[in-house]
Amino acid sequence: MPPLLSDPTKDICPAYEDEVFEDIRAALVARHDGDHPMTTEQAVAKLQAAWQKSHEKKVTRWNQQLDGERQRQAEETQRATEEAEHRRQLTEKEEEERRRKVERTKPKINSFDPNKSIGSFIIPRPSAFALNRLDKLDYVELDYFTTRGCKNAHAEHELTTNHNTYGLTSLGDSLALQPLSSLKPSKNIRRDEDLS
Repeated sequence: MPPLLSDPTKDICPAYEDEVFEDIRAALVARHDGDHPMTTEQAVAKLQAAWQKSHEKKVTRWNQQLDGERQRQAEETQRATEEAEHRRQLTEKEEEERRRKVERTKPKINSFDPNKSIGSFIIPRPSAFALNRLDKLDYVELDYFTTRGCKNAHAEHELTTNHNTYGLTSLGDSLALQPLSSLKPSKNIRRDEDLS
């Protein structure tokens, strides 16, 4: 059944006693099968009853149509609310995952003891040349690892600029840049047999 386009509750019963409906009244009176003939007033009453019955059906259909429309709107509103809530939850979840990822990638600060004192000197290390030779598993004089050798290496490192100068060295089949300080032996190193 096609939907009603206007509100039937505002309709008014036609005046069936007017001249416009005379032919309809005459047809009803002529078609009447009964013991007593139908009067014009009875024909008007019958037309009004038929209109009222039809009107009540239209009003019922209109109310059902309105209820269906309200229900559809409520369902659409509910669906839109659920979709908005779902989108909000997804956004919150993505934001939470992003926050966790940022939290994981943040550098962690190790705990420290505020009462611990810091030394006022740096322990001398062997020269870069000695460490480089050790990496290559080559022979290195023992004097490079004594306190005197480490202090000399530190002094040479501070006095020369060759720790900022690079030279070419071969590593297997390829060439590499290394600081000259790691390629040049120290002049002050004693031979092993001269050590006490």
